[in-house]
Amino acid sequence: MHPAIRILCFLITAGSGYGLKLFGQGGMTLFLLAIYLFINDLKLLPVLRMVYFMRWLFLSLLVLFGWFTPGVWLWPSLAAWSPTTTGVSLGLVRLLFLLNLLLMVGVLVQLTRREQIVHGLLFWLTPLRLVGLPPQRIAVRIGLVLDSMETLRSAAREALQRKEAGPWQLRISTLVAELVTKVEARAQEAGAAMIELPDSTLPAWYQWLYPLLLVVLSLFLHWG
Repeated sequence: MHPAIRILCFLITAGSGYGLKLFGQGGMTLFLLAIYLFINDLKLLPVLRMVYFMRWLFLSLLVLFGWFTPGVWLWPSLAAWSPTTTGVSLGLVRLLFLLNLLLMVGVLVQLTRREQIVHGLLFWLTPLRLVGLPPQRIAVRIGLVLDSMETLRSAAREALQRKEAGPWQLRISTLVAELVTKVEARAQEAGAAMIELPDSTLPAWYQWLYPLLLVVLSLFLHWG
């Protein structure tokens, strides 16, 4: 599939999740998990790591919506200490929406190389030439940011795996200094390296049917 079509399908799928009710969000979650199950190149572990890092955000959503939304108490015996059924439902909807976004990002990133992402972005940024903006430069900068994020994540994982003695303030400052040093070194390497843009090719006509099908499916889920 052409990278531009992949990016468009990702945006349509991500946007279609907005506004879905609880059962719709849950159905999308099951569908995305099935994709991870049946495609061998997809690994669920990186997504689970992101979910773990965002666990406090998920918990905050449940608390804010569950206990601060008016409605019928979920456990009447607890009275005012009980969350409301409406709040819990709204919190789960937001939680599943974020989870689905993480799953969709995992699909896009794991199945699309950085060069392909730059190629797809270059396709969609080409109209910026009409207003005097260079699409090649913007696409390359985004690609370098993605590469720096991967370098930063790998460096952070290696640093966290090491068991160092000393107070926690010293360990955090050492970790930050190490990450900054590696990011600066990676930026210098990227600046000196030759950036080669892929040849701009158009998607095959039939590939435009994929996002069209997603749009029809989205409309059916929202108004069907």
